Amino acid sequence: MALPSTAELSLISWLASRTRAQWSTLANLRGLTPNDSRGLTTAARRLQEPDNVAAALADMRREDLLVLRRVGNSHPLSGDVCPLELRGLVDTREESPQLLCEHTYLEILEEIDASASAPEHPPAPELSAGESVAAATATWASMCQLDELVQAIAETTVSAKDGVANATGVKNLSAELGGGYDIERLISVALHAQLIAGVNGVLVPTSKGASWRSLDIAQKWVVLATSWWATAPTWLRHSVSMFPASSWSSPWAGVIKFHFPLAHSDEALQEWDKGAELVGLLRGRIPTPWARALWDESAMPAKDPAELLAASLPEVAPGVYANEDFTFLASGPLSSTLRLRMDTLAVRELGGLIPRYRLTGASLMRALHRGVAAADILPQVRQASLNPVPPSVEALIDDVTRKAHDRELRTSPAGTVISLANPELAAELLRDPALVVLGLQQVSDRELQSSWPIERVLHTLMGCSYLALIVDEAGIPVSPPTSEVHPEVDEGSDALEHALDELCATIEESARLGVPPGFGSIIEVATKSKTPLEIDVTMPDGTTVTHVMEPRSLTGGRLRGVEIKNSIERTLPISRITSVRPAPLTTE
Repeated sequence: MALPSTAELSLISWLASRTRAQWSTLANLRGLTPNDSRGLTTAARRLQEPDNVAAALADMRREDLLVLRRVGNSHPLSGDVCPLELRGLVDTREESPQLLCEHTYLEILEEIDASASAPEHPPAPELSAGESVAAATATWASMCQLDELVQAIAETTVSAKDGVANATGVKNLSAELGGGYDIERLISVALHAQLIAGVNGVLVPTSKGASWRSLDIAQKWVVLATSWWATAPTWLRHSVSMFPASSWSSPWAGVIKFHFPLAHSDEALQEWDKGAELVGLLRGRIPTPWARALWDESAMPAKDPAELLAASLPEVAPGVYANEDFTFLASGPLSSTLRLRMDTLAVRELGGLIPRYRLTGASLMRALHRGVAAADILPQVRQASLNPVPPSVEALIDDVTRKAHDRELRTSPAGTVISLANPELAAELLRDPALVVLGLQQVSDRELQSSWPIERVLHTLMGCSYLALIVDEAGIPVSPPTSEVHPEVDEGSDALEHALDELCATIEESARLGVPPGFGSIIEVATKSKTPLEIDVTMPDGTTVTHVMEPRSLTGGRLRGVEIKNSIERTLPISRITSVRPAPLTTE
């Protein structure tokens, strides 16, 4: 590792002066990761990297870029430098602001025409009442597809890398969801909205995604839209906040280019345009009424986005129609509550806004395994059905729930106890060669025991076509233990905040001991590489003496090293060291 350059040392000194709150702002604006925040030198080097500086410039407004150009050209200051300092581009501690990045990175700023006028971009016409209803219906349909996607991901293995599902994962989802789904785009929206996350190479629902499914339609949209929009590029969010009622048609790209001259907006705008249509923020590239209310902070809380959406939504169907062939047909969109109930009890054969379900033995067993009591299934089906439940449906429910309770599993200190409805069932399990792996032992004529964990016993029995249930002491079905992960979406943020806490604590401790900023990192690198340093030391009489020495160790508040000129060992108190820098190369 090379020693910090002079520019990095200047940046390190500035970083050491930042407060904890300023560090958080800097990390968010410049995309610092927990690894970038391990130390001042690490953070400084990340902030000095060309791609990081370019990304910072791409997110900056025209006015701020012009101020930065004046600072870089040492012109008289005109404008606010605070946004520049927040991004770690300018140091304002001295009378004249100083650049904290390489001047060559700012050459691109010379291309900005400071005399250009902003292009006109008048507001788009508002959607008519009929168009608003159509937009609200399409928004609802998108949420239904996202709802089904989250459920499918919970029940299907979807392999992914960096949030992108591979071909096998897409194939599995296609088989689960059926046709008519833009799976890649739905996954992208769900990831940005933090409804799903990638964990150990697979996609899983987040805790936020699991709870999101139970919200009412309008609130579900608000959570989806705000979460998704929060991840949009800075240049897009700020442009929209300036013109919340404007169309996203062709002139829109010119408006963004004027206000954010360095934004790489052309290709990205197309992708976010399609996502905005899916999320229900746009209708034919025109902002929907609820999107305008969401974007226009000046209208809040006078115009509530949820209320505007709810006013345009079609009425929900009061229930479904049960048929002799075990299908349940909806006459219109279903409420979130009814949709969740049908998703629990039946198999969804047709998704989207108006779904079709089919009741099967497997779906009833799935409901029982999710903790639905057998006695509650038929009442729930009757409550959801608009017509009398056919006898065939009632018979299927009765048959499955009765047979499922023929084999009840309970956890015991020795493993798992299987309680049977009669002795014949116990004998049947003991005779089955496929169950030998369970090591079943007969406790009584109606009880068997296995040393295996209860979930493995359940899966083995179900795999051999034996209906069984995990129940509590009262005989009520309970969900089996699961290793399914519902990660919190702010885990990365928590890791970053923790890293910043430790970094700021280290800075404060170094300041208390009188250690110059970045001193420890410089000494560590110089010691390993045997690099000479110039070290300024304040003497008791107030004068400053510069020693050129090769550091050997840093312990007990003292720096030990070999002075180059005299080749003698010298020890310096850290409290008297005011600055450290690489020693200039000599030809001697």
